[in-house]
Amino acid sequence: MRCFYVRNLSSRWLWGLKEYFSRIKGATDTTVGYANGQVESTNYQLIHQTDHAETVQVTYDDNLVTL
Repeated sequence: MRCFYVRNLSSRWLWGLKEYFSRIKGATDTTVGYANGQVESTNYQLIHQTDHAETVQVTYDDNLVTL
C-alpha cells in the first residue's frame, strides 16, 4: 500500500533544497514558502522583520524514501 507523507523543512537555501528533493525518487511534490512568523503572510523582502523561516514542503512516498 502506498502511503504519502508531507514534511516541512526549513533552510536558508530554499530553491536549492526544492531542486534537491525534486530529484529524489519517491518525492512526488515540492512547494516553497514561509512558515512560523509573527504575522500570517510575508514575502522575501520582509522575512527577517517577521521572523518567518524559508520552508520547502515535500510530499513523498514512504515506501520509496524516508525523511
